[in-house]
Amino acid sequence: MGLFDWYPFIRKKGYNPTVLYQSVLASLTTGTRRFDVMANCFPVIQQAYSNQNLPPDDAHRILENDIKRFGDPLNMQEKMDTAKARDAKRHKALNRTEKSIKVFEERLNSNLRVRKRHFTDVKAGLKSSFHWSLRSRQEFANYMRHRGWTVIVCRTEADLAIAMDAQGIDVIISDSDMMAYQSVTTLWRPVSNNLILVYKIPDVLATLGISRTQLTALAVVSRNDYHKNIYSLGPVTNFSIIKSIGSRPDAREIVTAYLTHGQVVVKNTKEETFENSIRVFILLQQEPIRPLVQESQALQLFRVLQHRFNELCIKHQSIKNIRAAGVKERPKDDIVRLPSPKTFNRYRTVESPAAISKTKTVTTPQPARGPSQQISSDSSPSQQSTSVMSAPDADGHPPLSRTRIPRNRGRFSFKERTRKVVHAPPPKAKQFKLKFYQERPETVNPTPAKKTTSKANKPPQPNMKPIADKDKSGLLRSLSWHHTTAWLEIGTLEANVGRVSGDGATLGNPEIPLNLNIVQQEVVDCLQEAVQSAATVKRNAQRLIGEFVETLAVRMHAAEETKRAELQKLSPPMTMTNVERRKAKRDAVTKDEREILTHLCVRIKPNAADKEQQDVEQKEEDNTDLDDKGNLEQKFLRPFLAYLYSGNYPSKTRVGVVVNKLIDWLTDHGFHHPIRARRDLNETMPFTPSMLVRSISVQLAVELQRIYGHGPYDLHKQATAMVAKHLLPPEADIGIQDDISAVENFLQLNRITGNRRRIIPLTSFELPFVSFTEPELASFFWKRESLKTRLTDLVAEDGSPVNTLFDITSWIAGKGPGIIIKQFIADVAPQVKTSRQRRKAGHRGAIKLLTLEQIKSHLTAVQDKWVDPINYATKGYILRGSIRTDGFRLQLPAYKLRELQSVRYRRLEPTKLPPKLTSTVGGTDYYLQEIRRVITCKEDIEKLWPGVPVERIKTLTLDGGQVCVIGAFADLAEDVLSQSKGMDNANESSMEDVTTTTTTTTTTTTTTVATTTPPTISNRLMQLPPYRPKSPSRCHSHKAVYQPTFRFRRWLEDAKQEQVSVDGQQVSISDIESRLPPLKGQGSSVINYVQELKRVEECLQKFYAGSGNLYKRQKWDMERARDYEYQLIANRLLGIVGGSLGERYDPSNPVLIGVGLGNFSITSGLSALNSTFLSYFIQKARSLGYIIVGLNEYYTSKKCLHCGHFVAQVTLRRFYCPECQVYHHRDVMAAENMANIVRGYLEKQERPEYLHPVAADGSLPWMAKAGAGPATSSTAASSSSNTTTAINRPKGSRKRAASTSSSSRGRRGKVAQEDK
Repeated sequence: MGLFDWYPFIRKKGYNPTVLYQSVLASLTTGTRRFDVMANCFPVIQQAYSNQNLPPDDAHRILENDIKRFGDPLNMQEKMDTAKARDAKRHKALNRTEKSIKVFEERLNSNLRVRKRHFTDVKAGLKSSFHWSLRSRQEFANYMRHRGWTVIVCRTEADLAIAMDAQGIDVIISDSDMMAYQSVTTLWRPVSNNLILVYKIPDVLATLGISRTQLTALAVVSRNDYHKNIYSLGPVTNFSIIKSIGSRPDAREIVTAYLTHGQVVVKNTKEETFENSIRVFILLQQEPIRPLVQESQALQLFRVLQHRFNELCIKHQSIKNIRAAGVKERPKDDIVRLPSPKTFNRYRTVESPAAISKTKTVTTPQPARGPSQQISSDSSPSQQSTSVMSAPDADGHPPLSRTRIPRNRGRFSFKERTRKVVHAPPPKAKQFKLKFYQERPETVNPTPAKKTTSKANKPPQPNMKPIADKDKSGLLRSLSWHHTTAWLEIGTLEANVGRVSGDGATLGNPEIPLNLNIVQQEVVDCLQEAVQSAATVKRNAQRLIGEFVETLAVRMHAAEETKRAELQKLSPPMTMTNVERRKAKRDAVTKDEREILTHLCVRIKPNAADKEQQDVEQKEEDNTDLDDKGNLEQKFLRPFLAYLYSGNYPSKTRVGVVVNKLIDWLTDHGFHHPIRARRDLNETMPFTPSMLVRSISVQLAVELQRIYGHGPYDLHKQATAMVAKHLLPPEADIGIQDDISAVENFLQLNRITGNRRRIIPLTSFELPFVSFTEPELASFFWKRESLKTRLTDLVAEDGSPVNTLFDITSWIAGKGPGIIIKQFIADVAPQVKTSRQRRKAGHRGAIKLLTLEQIKSHLTAVQDKWVDPINYATKGYILRGSIRTDGFRLQLPAYKLRELQSVRYRRLEPTKLPPKLTSTVGGTDYYLQEIRRVITCKEDIEKLWPGVPVERIKTLTLDGGQVCVIGAFADLAEDVLSQSKGMDNANESSMEDVTTTTTTTTTTTTTTVATTTPPTISNRLMQLPPYRPKSPSRCHSHKAVYQPTFRFRRWLEDAKQEQVSVDGQQVSISDIESRLPPLKGQGSSVINYVQELKRVEECLQKFYAGSGNLYKRQKWDMERARDYEYQLIANRLLGIVGGSLGERYDPSNPVLIGVGLGNFSITSGLSALNSTFLSYFIQKARSLGYIIVGLNEYYTSKKCLHCGHFVAQVTLRRFYCPECQVYHHRDVMAAENMANIVRGYLEKQERPEYLHPVAADGSLPWMAKAGAGPATSSTAASSSSNTTTAINRPKGSRKRAASTSSSSRGRRGKVAQEDK
C-alpha cells in the first residue's frame, strides 16, 4: 500500500518527477537494481497464479518476464493490522466466489445457457481471494535459481532489507514508503504505458523545504502499512505541523514533538504513539511471525473452489461439444468475408461475425456454383454479390456495402419496459437532498462583455471605397466582412495535385504525359520543401528566443540573490522588501533587452479584469493573406524569421533596429553563429524569405501571446491560491507590474509558483500547417524551371506579356481567387454531370470560381441595405486565394456563401432578421436559446409548427456525459403510438401495454419499441409526473468513439520502440524522448534541452516527418475514423425520430430537439467528448432544418422522473430511487427528465414543478420570472383520476435540510444559464 496519498501530495507541492520508459532499465549501468516484488508485481502474481489453466512453470515464466525481482515471504508483527484487513477481504471474496460457483453449477444442472458474466464472476472472485502461499514463493525462488538468478530470501520484509543494503547510487523500484528510509536517494515508480516516474529524494526535499529527518517523521505519522494516521490529520496537515516543528537530528524527537503539538493532542483521542512505524522506518527493525506448518483455512478453501470451478468448466465444455455435434453445419456460401482494411478503415470498427452473418445478401442472376466455390477477385461487378446491413435499430442509413460495415454500436439499445420493476436497495449510496435556490448577485460595475466579445470575433472592416472601385484585395476583405471563413478539408496534397490534369489522375499515372507528371511532382516537392523550411525556421526561432529569455531569468534571479546577500551582511541584517526585490530584478535587464522583450509581447495591465480587453486587441486570426498587415509582434518576428532562413540582415527601419539588437545579443552570447557578415551581399534563396515566414510569424506571435500575455494572469491566480493555502508566505511578491515587460512578469510569477509552465513554446517535429497565398505560390514556382515554364504558358494563353515575376503577380491580381490553385494544386470547381460525381467531388464541387466582376455583383447584392436574409438562398464557397498544408494534407480557406455576418452580428434592423431557430443564415452553431425564452405562449408553438397539434410533435432530448458521450431519450408523438397493434380494441384511458412499430427511412427494416399509451393528453404533465413506460432511449459510451485513438496510441507506442543509431549506439525513439531534459518543473532548462536535442534532432525529424509521412497518415486515419464514429451516433439519434443525416427535415414529421446546457471538464484520464459531439450534432441537425433549443439541466440528474424524489448515487453512472425502488442510468434519466421539460413547455408553456428550483420561502423563482406572479411550490395531487402513481404530499414537504445538491448552480456545478 505504501504511504497513503503521498504521490499526489508531492505533486501538488510543485515537484514534477522525470518520466522515463521502462526500457531504460536495460541500460542502467551504475548501482544495483533493487526491486520490491509484492509492491510492484502483485497484480501480475494474482493474475498468473490464480488461473487454474496455467501450470506452475508457466506462471513462474510470466512473473519472470514481467519483473526481475523477488519479494517478502513472511508477515511481520508490526503489520498485523494490515494483514488482518487483507484476510477479511479474502474471506469476503471467497464467500462471493462460492455463491457464484453455486449459481454456475445450478445453471449447468438445469441445462440453462451459461453466460459470459457467470465465468467472469467466478474468475474475479478467485482473483480477489488469491493469496501467494509460501510454497508458491519457494517454488518461484527455486525456479529463478535454476534460471541463473541470485535469489536472496529476506528474513524481514523486502523493502526493509532493501533499505538496509541500499547504497547512494542504487535505484529503488517500490512504493512510496521507501521515501522514509534515509539510505534511499532515487525512487522509481512504474506506471501505465511502460512509463517510470523518477523521484529524486534531494529534489523532493528541496521542493518541500524540509530535511531528511522531517521527511522520515512525516512518513511515521502518515497512514502506512503499520499505522493509520490520526483522524482528520492527512498529509497536508501533518506536513504543516512537521514543518513548523523544524529540523532536528533525530526523527524520533520530531515525532515526540508532533505528539505534543496542540492540534495533534486535540485530535489524538486514541493516544496513538506510532511505535510500529518508529521501529520500521527509524530503527529499521521488524519481528517476523513464524509461519504455520499447515495451510490456513482461507487458502484451503481457495484451492477447493479453484478445483471445483475447473471441474465445472470441463463439464461445460463437454455439454457444448454435445450440442455442437447435433447442429447442422452452415453452408460456406452464407459466410460474409470482409476484405483487408484500406486507408482509414484500419481504425474503424467492424461488426461481430454474428452481426455480419445476418446481413442480407442480394445477388444478381449468375451461373450456379458449388457450395465450396467463391467469387474470384477478377469477376465483373455484375456478377459480384452485395451485402446490405439490415439495421436492427432503424438508423435510416442507406444500404452499406460489405466493405463499409461500421463497428459502432449503442451501449443501450431499444428496451421493452412495460411495468415498473422493483429492485433491492443498494448497500451503500449517496443520497441527494434539497438545497434552496439563491439568486446570483448582480454585477456592481457591468461591462459590455458581450459586445466586446462579438467585436473580437468580427472580421476586419473593409475599406469604405465603393465596390466598383475596389481591387482584388479590397474585394476579399469585403467578402470577409459579409461571410464567414471555412477551412475545407479536401484530402492529401499528392492526390489533389495528381487530380489537376483530369478526373482520377494520380502521380505516376502512365496515361498522363511525361512532362505533366514532372510538373505535378515538382509542385508536391516544392510545397513540401517550403513547409519543411518554414517549420525549421520556426523551431530555430523558438529555441533562440527561449535561450534569450532563460538567460535573462537566470540573471534576474542572481541579482535578487546578490541583493539579499548584501542586506544580510549589514549589521543588523535586513530583510529584502518587495520594492528592493523589484528594483534588483528591473536593473538586471538592460534598456535594449527590455525593448526586445516588449516587441516579443506587448506590456500587460496589472488589473486582471483587463485581460478580456487585451484578448480583444490581440488578433488571433491570420488575416495577413488579405492585407499583409499585423500587430507589433508579427512585424518584429517576420524580419527575424526571414534572417534565420536567409542569413540576410534586416533593414535598419524602426522594427529592423530592434531585430538587429536581438541578433547581436544572440551572437555575443554564443547562442547563434551568423551565416555571413553584415558587409556581404544578400543571397538569393529557393523561397522568398518574407513570403515563406509570413504564416509562421503569425503562429509564433499567437503562441508567445498565449504564454507571456495570458500566462501572468493565470499564474497570478495560482499564486494567490497558494498564498491562501499557506504554500507561499503572505509577503510573497505575486503582483503584476506595469513598468516592466510581460515576459518579465511571467518569469517572476513562474519562478514563484515552481516553474509550472514552459518559458517558450517549442514546436514538435510533426510539421505544422502553413498557409501560402497565390502570389507567394507564384514566387515559389518562378524559381523552378519546369513550373516557371508552366506559369509563363498559362499567362501567355491569356494574352498577357510575361517577362518578370512582377508580371505574374500583376496578372494574378487581375484574376479571380483560385486561378493558381485550379491550375497547379487542386481540381476545384470540376465540371460534373451526375449527382454521383458531385458527391464524389465533395467540397471541391461546391467551390465557385468567380471573376472579379462576378464578385462585385455578389457584394452589391448582399449589401446590408438590400439583403433580404429571410429569402436568401445562395450556396457554395468562394476561395480566399490561399492554401493551408503541412506537406501531407491540403486545406482551402473559402467564404461560406450560405451564411451572412450581418445576420450573425445583428447589423440589420430587427424586422429584417430571420427567425433564430428556423434559419441558418446566421450560422448553424450560433443560436441555441433556452426553451423558456423560445416558447412562452401557444402562439410561439403555432409559429414554429403551423397547423400541427402538440400531440404530433416528437421530442428528442440529449444529455452529455462524462463516461458516456451522450444519453438520449425520444418521446414519440401520439400518431406514432396510435399505430400500435391492438389499439382499435383498447380504451383511451387504459393502461395496458401495447407494442408499436416505427418505420425509418430504410424501407427494408423496422424497429419494435415497447411503450404505453398515456391515459389522456391532459395528464401527460403533472406537478409530480406519473410513471410512464419508456420510449426509445440510447446511451453511447466513450469506448467505441475512443477506439481509433487507442489503436493509434498502441501503434505509436510500438513504432517508437524501433531502434535508431545515435552517436554509434542503438536506442529507441521512446528512450530518446524520455531522456530529454525537462522544460518545466524542478531542474528545467531550455538551454540544456536544446543542446541535447541537437544530438537526436535528425532521428526525431525522420520519425515524425519522414518515412513517406507514415506518422501523419496514421494520425489522419485516426481522426477520420473518429469523425465517422460521430457521424454514426448522430445518424442513429436522428433515426430514432424518423430522420437521418442523408435527408433534410420533413415538416410532416415535426421534431423538437432539446440539448442540455450543462458544461463540465475532466482533469484526469481521457478528455470528455460530450462538448465536441454536441457541437458536431447541433451543426449537422441545424443545417438539415431541425429545430434545436437549449435546456437548463437543473435537477435533471438528481430527481426521479417517476415520483419526483431525490435519487441516491450508487456509482458514477448508476442512481437509485428509494421511493420507487428502481435503478436509473444517470444520463438516460437526465434525458428523460429533459423530455418532461420539453413536453411541459409544449403543453403548458412552463417547466414541470418537480424540476423547478425552490427558494427558502417555498416559492418557485423561475415560474415567477416567467410572469406567473409569486408562485409557490404546490404539491397537490394530479387532477387526473386514473393516475395511480401520483403521490399526495402536504404543502412544503419538499423543503428538506440543505445538503449536497446544488442550488444556484447547474447539475454539474456550473452556474445555471437562466439569463443567457
